[in-house]
Amino acid sequence: MPRIRRVSRILRWIALVWILAGPIVVAAVAVHGGRPPIALVTKELTASDERVASYLRDRSPLVDRLLPDGRGGTRFYEDLGGPAGLAFGSAAAIGLAVSVNRGSWIESIELHERAHLVDAFLLAEVAALMARLPPPAPDETAAENRGQHFSGSA
Repeated sequence: MPRIRRVSRILRWIALVWILAGPIVVAAVAVHGGRPPIALVTKELTASDERVASYLRDRSPLVDRLLPDGRGGTRFYEDLGGPAGLAFGSAAAIGLAVSVNRGSWIESIELHERAHLVDAFLLAEVAALMARLPPPAPDETAAENRGQHFSGSA
């Protein structure tokens, strides 16, 4: 009987440690080495791809001064399954699809996705800023979906 109690006590300690420390460890691994879900991307591209090189050559360096790059950086993909860009909070990175026409302001998608990372990691600061702005127009996406487009509503 004492051996069963001892094993039971050890298992309870292991469970307690996992419950308390597990989420912290998992989050740290995700932030420092996480990758976007594979199902969302078709192929990650390198700077040697002409479309990536062209974007990097044409984009304004002011982007880096306006909003910081996430720890995971900016990743380029052939396709993201529909969106022109995605923010990967678990990897602290953004993904940009090179197959999408960016229009005349090519950096707008990159800035938008970087703003999602700011919103994810600086909740209090973003909430304070958004509280001072008027609500979005009823016909804007932000009026319907706070998580997607910084609506200013909680």
